[in-house]
Amino acid sequence: MPSENGAEVVIAYGIDTPDNFVFLTKKHLETMDAKQITQEAFQNLENYDIGLEFVASLDNKAVGANGNDFSSEAILSKTHMMKAHQMLDADELLVSIPRRTCMTIISRDVDEETMNTFAYLHNYTWDDDSFGNAPITNSLFIVKEGSIVGHIPL
Repeated sequence: MPSENGAEVVIAYGIDTPDNFVFLTKKHLETMDAKQITQEAFQNLENYDIGLEFVASLDNKAVGANGNDFSSEAILSKTHMMKAHQMLDADELLVSIPRRTCMTIISRDVDEETMNTFAYLHNYTWDDDSFGNAPITNSLFIVKEGSIVGHIPL
């Protein structure tokens, strides 16, 4: 569902407490420094080991980080995306983050069979709510030089 400003994907900040994960609200920002929170959040993401590894089901032509709490959020980390560029020896990446804890990445110029399998796996995961992880987007992100430069709606 789109946010108040019409964006379909938004960045939310949260605190992982011993009892649960609490998303920050406008009320929190009355007593917190938004710039400091943003800086800390991105630094935490940079330091988080997402376990990026080759994906055997895509003939090792993809890398992924699946099952970790912040796997999908790693798309916001230039360090993690640059590692994917290096692992895949690719200038341009397509990144699938259909649900929380899911991220799979391929080179944008991969062969057609791998591209079709990648798209199928994205759609399958988007439709599969059996693990209860929240949906993020039914789009693929385009990443160049470690940063998101566009997206492709599916």
